Amino acid sequence: MKHIGTLTLILLIAGSALYFAQHRKRRDAVSAGAVVDMAADWQRDLTRAPMQFTRISDEQESRIGDELAKRYESGVPLQSSELRATEKYVNIVGARVAFIS
Repeated sequence: MKHIGTLTLILLIAGSALYFAQHRKRRDAVSAGAVVDMAADWQRDLTRAPMQFTRISDEQESRIGDELAKRYESGVPLQSSELRATEKYVNIVGARVAFIS
């Protein structure tokens, strides 16, 4: 008897929840969110496309990794001249700001 009462209570709650869910007033907001989401998905897919066309073999990847590791261990800088120039500029500006402060 106790189980039947519990089942009846659960079915009553579920039925009333369904009733109120179907008869509530809908307030659907219209926005450009769906279009923005779709554009973001397309952009993500397009930026991943070049990776599919530029696949390298495992042997090439291992060789490149070994070369980079050797350069790193030998102390050869891996930075480009543009990065070094940017770092030099940041250091100069930082020194000036530190001097003023």
